[in-house]
Amino acid sequence: MIINTAVKPQDTVYYISACIIEMLNKQSFVADELYEEVKKAYNPKLEYQTFLSAIHFSFLLEKINLNKEGLLICI
Repeated sequence: MIINTAVKPQDTVYYISACIIEMLNKQSFVADELYEEVKKAYNPKLEYQTFLSAIHFSFLLEKINLNKEGLLICI
């Protein structure tokens, strides 16, 4: 389901999740700002649905969370 060999690696949920975690290690973001930053730094053609799937995947792995201010943070 998450692994799809028909797409480029930079378009996968795994890769985008790693990018999200890397960015959140440096700074906290609101989700929309994080999407724009990930697009700018890693994949300008990133689809929002793939980004959301990567966010959900990272939450499930307990690698990211929301703080009291509503910012995404790396755990």
